[in-house]
Amino acid sequence: MKTFALTQKMRGFSLVEIMVGMIIGMIGIIVIMQVTSVFEGQKRTTTGGDDAQNNGAIALHGISLDVKQAGYGFSNPALLGDGLVTPNVTLNNLAPVTIINNGSCNKCAFNVDADTDAFMVVYGNSNTTADGALITSTTGGNYNITRGATTAVAVAGAGGAAFVESDYVTPDNGATGVAATNPHYLYQVNAPNAGAVPINDLAYGIPHPTLVNDKATGGNHPILFNFGRAPAILVYAVNGGTLWVCNFMQQDCAATPATPTWTPLAEGIVSMRAECTTAAPAYAMRLVLVSRSVQSDLAVTSNVPTWGGLSAINLTGTNVPVGFGWQNFRYKTFETVIPLRNVAWSGKGVAGCL
Repeated sequence: MKTFALTQKMRGFSLVEIMVGMIIGMIGIIVIMQVTSVFEGQKRTTTGGDDAQNNGAIALHGISLDVKQAGYGFSNPALLGDGLVTPNVTLNNLAPVTIINNGSCNKCAFNVDADTDAFMVVYGNSNTTADGALITSTTGGNYNITRGATTAVAVAGAGGAAFVESDYVTPDNGATGVAATNPHYLYQVNAPNAGAVPINDLAYGIPHPTLVNDKATGGNHPILFNFGRAPAILVYAVNGGTLWVCNFMQQDCAATPATPTWTPLAEGIVSMRAECTTAAPAYAMRLVLVSRSVQSDLAVTSNVPTWGGLSAINLTGTNVPVGFGWQNFRYKTFETVIPLRNVAWSGKGVAGCL
């Protein structure tokens, strides 16, 4: 029987060749996995930065819309700087914008994050002017505006038609002072007509009369300021790395727990700094939001975000996952100067920001 010698190809791969091929394949897999891991890490870092940018931009836009309305309907010097008492909060020094510096927010239901500011924005939505309407007693002489549908008549019929059902109003008696010495109480209009403006006291628990003098008796006679049907007393604050907002006209923002009353506006906001412009009177507010990416970074940085304000940004007290510091995250700052146009346009030289 004839036999044939096996050629090299017919003998197959040797064990050494197989092992070399396996090693080359394993090296290729390791390289591919390493490239994929680096790519995924870069993608998470990039998308995390995008989230931080989106959160900060949306939050700043929402705040700007409210601050631009600050002071609408009550920029008259007769009311600014005085006290205003509402069912949920007492404002000792009424201003369109009030800065609450460095985490000491006594009007918040939670502890504001360390080294962050909070601020309050107040505005109305009435159809009347900020100068209000002169009112006089229906019977003449001095009288009290108190709970129980006390009626005030607009002088010469002017002003009564400008008020509508459920408008929030406050009378001014010509005096000045903070809430403790000269309180202005918030009332609500009830079924007005062209000449009369009946107003009802809100639920303060006890009557709070406002003594006013009729024009016929001389001296100070009252002006009825109109805040509109849906005024806002908003407080913005940072807690737990989230920007929150609450409206004192809808609930008691200082009551605990905070969850039912405070609304989260944007996550990932780890710091907020606010200040009035240095020029007096202050007609603008300078604001910065610092947003943080969700994805941590192994690279450590010691560069703290900066802005154009006087108070420095401090991130050492921010909450971070175990094993990481604030330096292991990427940050973006969003800074702006918001004009308080409702005060600036009045031309009366009153401060819009305190």
